[in-house]
Amino acid sequence: MPTEKPFSMRRRAYCAVKRSANKAKGDDMMRRLILRSLVCGILLALTHEATFPATAYAYGEITLLRDAAGTPHIFADTDRDALYGLGYAAAEDRLFQMTLNLRVIQGRLAETLGDIPLNDGRSSAVAHDRKMRLFGYYRSAEDSAATLDSDTRQLLQAYADGVNAYLEEHAGMLPELFEEHKIIPEPWRVADCIASWHQLARFFGGEGLHATLAYHQHQALQSDEVDENDPQVIVQRAGLVIDDAAAVIQRDDVDDAWLDAVQDFLV
Repeated sequence: MPTEKPFSMRRRAYCAVKRSANKAKGDDMMRRLILRSLVCGILLALTHEATFPATAYAYGEITLLRDAAGTPHIFADTDRDALYGLGYAAAEDRLFQMTLNLRVIQGRLAETLGDIPLNDGRSSAVAHDRKMRLFGYYRSAEDSAATLDSDTRQLLQAYADGVNAYLEEHAGMLPELFEEHKIIPEPWRVADCIASWHQLARFFGGEGLHATLAYHQHQALQSDEVDENDPQVIVQRAGLVIDDAAAVIQRDDVDDAWLDAVQDFLV
């Protein structure tokens, strides 16, 4: 363990009010959990010193200030120190959301919330967990973490250390959702940072299997055992081409002055 003198982090703390939500099942439960972990109101700003244990982590001087909107602003001498402050601020704002999303990508949703129905009952937490473990998102994150270059690993470790410092400082004082759902947050790891990006990419881009799905749909449309009135069948067999060029700005749509203004803005 490092023996250097602990640093002090000045931060402007804001009291937050969590809106209560009724317990729900399935998709509604997930939506409510995420909403309750994010919704907060600014009541009062107080400035105070927060000192972290000397036995935990050794970093330089880091200042974390929050503006009137609660947005964190981190000041530090090095990128590594700044990432530490960022991890601390992220945990302060979104610890339950971070924990829940990590359990989702790890394939531990049923372990966390029970076998709740998902996708309007078309799936379940257990089915979801099987898929996450089959795809191996978290295994991939662990493999990536093991092969990171030294500089990148140090930065992600600093972020993880910041998250863990918040966990240590607030042991027994975590958001009520942890107690409500009997969830014990685990120390944040470098692999957790990478897995969280997998979850974010999956949230916006799906499972990455769209090409495979399109292939199977194409194969199915070649069969005689299809609904002849299905729009997809009609389009496929008629050889129709969907032209979305109208949604793209063409050169003739704009004049030279518009292009010059865009170029000036970009430069």
